[in-house]
Amino acid sequence: MKAMKYPKVLEEAIEGLYVAFSGYPLPEDTMPCACCHDLDANDLLHGAPLRELQWKHLAGYSTEALMVWGDLECYQTFSATHI
Repeated sequence: MKAMKYPKVLEEAIEGLYVAFSGYPLPEDTMPCACCHDLDANDLLHGAPLRELQWKHLAGYSTEALMVWGDLECYQTFSATHI
């Protein structure tokens, strides 16, 4: 997949978000609901460095954050860094 090219101001804003949220590392256990997710669901979020995560890593979490997957600590890692 080809990477999107963003306007410079957007690239700078996204970089600022990475810096602002860098103090919130992803917990080792992101607590996916065992009834709702496969055993390897937690591994998907740890499948690549934050900046390199793709839809295949984030799909399950992005639709269920804070409802049946994770807590505030986990949510802070992703809350503003994946627009």
